[in-house]
Amino acid sequence: DTNIIGADYILDLSATDPISNNVSSGFKKIEYSINYGNWSTYTDIIDLNILPIGISTIFIRAIDNVNNIETVKTLTFLKDITPPVVSFISPEDGDIINSKLPIFVNINDDRLKSYSISVIDINSTNAAETIIIGSNNISGFAGLWNIEGFEKSDYQVRILAEDIIGNSALSSINIRLDNPE
Repeated sequence: DTNIIGADYILDLSATDPISNNVSSGFKKIEYSINYGNWSTYTDIIDLNILPIGISTIFIRAIDNVNNIETVKTLTFLKDITPPVVSFISPEDGDIINSKLPIFVNINDDRLKSYSISVIDINSTNAAETIIIGSNNISGFAGLWNIEGFEKSDYQVRILAEDIIGNSALSSINIRLDNPE
């Protein structure tokens, strides 16, 4: 199995020497190798920020006090620190609208978890109102903003997307709601 990680992950290892026939020589050390590199002695946590973007393999083995080496264990990691790609197709920044607004967007990530599209009145202290929620990549029509109940004002429309690792991206445009029908 591949472990998907982002930035700031660590690996903490431990080992014990099993008792066989009421005898154990004791644990001596743990060694690890990253991507078929040289074996290193494990002394503290492994900062996984050292892994390159993409697939990496860490090999781990324990050695007891009489130099018995356990079967090598393998951990595979997919490091992803790239946020989703988000952009508006329509409306465009600065548009003036006066009726229901179809929203077209590009939202793309290989491991997309979710996205939301929200609007906030720039001239008020009201919280943002989420108008569309989704979890699939999209390039095209995302939904319709029903402007009924919204005051004539300037609004910021925002896309916030997050992948399963926690990488996120935000894109926003400003529009004016004028003379709602």
